[in-house]
Amino acid sequence: MQSVMPESYGDCVAQGGGVMVRVGIVGAGKAGTSVLRMLLKSPGVTVAAICDINPDAPGIAMAREAGIPTFRDVLPVHQSPGVDVLVEVTGDPEVQRFLKTHIPEGVSLLDAVATRLMVSIIEASEQLHAVKEMKEELAAILNCAEEGIQVVDASGAKLVGLSQRRT
Repeated sequence: MQSVMPESYGDCVAQGGGVMVRVGIVGAGKAGTSVLRMLLKSPGVTVAAICDINPDAPGIAMAREAGIPTFRDVLPVHQSPGVDVLVEVTGDPEVQRFLKTHIPEGVSLLDAVATRLMVSIIEASEQLHAVKEMKEELAAILNCAEEGIQVVDASGAKLVGLSQRRT
């Protein structure tokens, strides 16, 4: 069976034998920071570089803390060796045109619209996970509270604990 992966994936193997995807991020504002945060937690993904015209953009600071190369220009990210995917989060039509017309062969481009969709789906999934965790914590608290509740009659004599009444 013939492989459908680009040749550039050949040398990028993640721990556990999976494919390691190298990503370049164009834009480090609010959206770029969200994408960076998400990718830093993603197994099988390495952020190769990130750029923003604002050297004080929040994603630039986060990337520096993580040891990721940062740039003020798109070219070093665009031309980073071994990048498999460029994620464009600027929403700037000029940047999008440049990337679409000069994308290196074998590199995929995820534009701002597709990135927003991806981030929305992942954020919704993370929120659902947080709600499920909270539900489990509240259920445990309720169980503990039920065990401690006791039923008494009008004179104050203990009749039975609530947890015992339910059985």
